[in-house]
Amino acid sequence: MHSGDYWVWVINHHGVTGNRVISDGYATPGYATGEAEMLVQWQDDVPLVQIATGR
Repeated sequence: MHSGDYWVWVINHHGVTGNRVISDGYATPGYATGEAEMLVQWQDDVPLVQIATGR
């Protein structure tokens, strides 16, 4: 069992340019284990992702 937060990458897939990391950081265990859904919201071209403030 993992006891800390989980490092995650949010990947944007584009058919022409391929995959690109658009955000990364620590996710809380609820997101990592699937108990909570991690939603990505967009403000113009900037992704807004709920990432933990620290480990």
